[in-house]
Amino acid sequence: MEGKALHLGGVWGTFVEERSRRVLEVVAVVLAVGFVMGVTFIPHLDTQSRSDVEEGNPWVVLAGTTYDWVRGDWEGYRFPVHVDEHVHWVHASAIQREDTRAYAHPYTGAEQVREEFELRGDVHYGIFHTGLAQAQELTGVSWVSVFQFLPAFWAGLIAVLVWGALRPWPGAPLAAALTGLMPTTVRFLGPGFLVPIAFGLAWVGALLVLLPRMGESVRVALLALLLVFSAFFVHIIAGVVALGLLLAALPFAAARWEGAGARARLAGITVGAVLPMVWLYEAFFDEILAEVQRVGSLPLDVTVWAHMGVFFLVAWVVGLGLVAYRSPDRGRLPLRAASLLSVVLFGLLLANFVWLGPRLATYDRFHQPFLLVAAVPVAFVLFEASRAVARGVVWGVGWARERWGGEAVRGLDGALRGFVVVGVVGVLFVGLASPALSAALNEPYYRVIDEEDWERFVWVEENVGEEYEVFLAHPWKAPILTAMTGMQPYAWLSPGSPPVNGEAFVAYLQGTGNDTAWLVEREVSVVVGERMPVSDVFVEEREGVAVLEEEIAKRLHDARR
Repeated sequence: MEGKALHLGGVWGTFVEERSRRVLEVVAVVLAVGFVMGVTFIPHLDTQSRSDVEEGNPWVVLAGTTYDWVRGDWEGYRFPVHVDEHVHWVHASAIQREDTRAYAHPYTGAEQVREEFELRGDVHYGIFHTGLAQAQELTGVSWVSVFQFLPAFWAGLIAVLVWGALRPWPGAPLAAALTGLMPTTVRFLGPGFLVPIAFGLAWVGALLVLLPRMGESVRVALLALLLVFSAFFVHIIAGVVALGLLLAALPFAAARWEGAGARARLAGITVGAVLPMVWLYEAFFDEILAEVQRVGSLPLDVTVWAHMGVFFLVAWVVGLGLVAYRSPDRGRLPLRAASLLSVVLFGLLLANFVWLGPRLATYDRFHQPFLLVAAVPVAFVLFEASRAVARGVVWGVGWARERWGGEAVRGLDGALRGFVVVGVVGVLFVGLASPALSAALNEPYYRVIDEEDWERFVWVEENVGEEYEVFLAHPWKAPILTAMTGMQPYAWLSPGSPPVNGEAFVAYLQGTGNDTAWLVEREVSVVVGERMPVSDVFVEEREGVAVLEEEIAKRLHDARR
């Protein structure tokens, strides 16, 4: 009976230990995902209004600002931040309004001639715009809330996918937390904005989860190939990165496959991944070159490297060496594949930076994917460093106990090792993440519209009839009103280019073109902004909104047909 009791006690102790480990893992994952979501939400926290951002401790500023926002003492910024987000809202709402992807141009009303596949249609924005339109319509969540909260939730999903791919390696929550260091800037975009490149990173994370299971069945392999192919229809860079991750993982995965069909599976997955890319390359090569030249007009910007910090890059290099020398048994394949891909992406960044001169399209768009996969070897080196410190501390305690004749306490060494690992990981993480967090807090994000603009736009949406088709507003603000109402702007901003009819809008502001004839000649029937028209037929229905008399607006509407 005594032996049986001891055995049951051992089983109970193992159960308690395993349960405690799971609880700790859940806590670590919740903290990691919370950190990622909090950092991603920074563009909407409006931290630039706080006087202590630049000089204060970034962790204190983030915690204080978030706490104030949760309590309702700090409203933050609830509208889309980046001008690219405005454009995506325009196109997604156009799909909803016309109930087709073959919608007329939202700004001009002209019929859009689309090829079967085109870079900026199906391959660049296809899934993204259609998915946004469907998700918003199915859930009923307001568009403002979608742009305010979805980026943070999506970044949290990516962090969960990274954790799921690496577990049960105990450093998986740390790798998930490090994905929150992906930079979000007005130049390089990033996960803080609801844009295709950040959205597509979830496909990379999902593929990372599937990699260890590709040899289990044909269905898993086909799902992995489907993820790679569909990633191209969210954003071409997301597709390239997903393809690179799959190819980087294949040698490590194939080494684990057993049986006569192992080589056949390897050959099949390789051909299935690469062959469609030949077709895509032929279909989009000219458009890709045009996109490279267009983005190449931007000036060279290297500030994003400062966001990462020297500590991060050094840890990444050391982590690569450790991964190559001694990968853990658990999570080995995703760890190795992500590490190898990070080297390839860094090589692409370096090649664009050093040799390709003004062709910076890939230089601008590969930073977020690089940070996503580089977070994995960085997490590995931080976790291994903390374990080494913990072993040293436990050894020192044991030596002191033997030296001065102390008695061992059951479980003390294990608990001490765990506390040291957590403490060292926390210190290293704070030191590594501080530059990126500080840069995110001090980034000069766009603040295109305010509450007053929004109230004017809502009034127009609710009170202006279909006969009012063209409006005049600030070109940077105009896309939002188009997204809300379907009306066509006379002047608007197309990101990366000067505003369309921007000079005419300036003339209107200066008073050289704001009378009836000037506006009607341009078919404008609604004016929104601080300056109102000098005209008897435009009535200021509410502050900041002037509407053409209804009979004249109807005649203007009929004349456009």
